[in-house]
Formats: sequence, structure tokens, C-alpha cells
Amino acid sequence: MYFLLGVTGAALTASGLYWAMFGYKHWTGEMAVAGRIMTAAAISPASGTPGQYVCPVHGAVGMPRFDATGTPRCPVGGEVMQFRNLVVAGASPAAFAGG
Repeated sequence: MYFLLGVTGAALTASGLYWAMFGYKHWTGEMAVAGRIMTAAAISPASGTPGQYVCPVHGAVGMPRFDATGTPRCPVGGEVMQFRNLVVAGASPAAFAGG
């Protein structure tokens, strides 16, 4: 119970300080860009098709880290990520973050 209250209090304090320093509008923009980065399409190096890298353990956690052999690894746990083809109108490469 105390842990949950501590985590909630820390999150509220950090958000309040960020809002006080940069403003709520700036924070909202940053959260929108972060959301676009997490769900942005990537271009498969092998086939050139748009899609998204997904970790079998952590889900869509962002862009993979490629090891020396070119295998896409999860940035969270290091698992081999899978590439899911997406045929979505308006999908933008993750490098541009849609904004």
C-alpha cells in the first residue's frame, strides 16, 4: 500500500515539476510524439516493406537494437524481435516520428 502511494506520489510530483518548468502544452506534445514513435512503422531492411517490430515478450516497445549479425533484438530484454508487415495508409517511418 505504501509502495503504491509512493510511486503515485513520485509520478505526480515529477509531472507537476515538468509542467511547472515547461508547461502543460509542451508535455502534451511530447507525449503525442512519444506515442507516435512507439507505434510508428519501420521499414524492413530485408524486403523494404513497412511494418512494425514486435517483441514476443514485451510487445511493441520501440525500435530494435540490431546485433553484429543484423538480428533485431528487443531494447528491453534482448529477445529476437519479429517483424509484422503493416499495410496501413499513412504509416510513417519511425525515424520521422510522425511529427
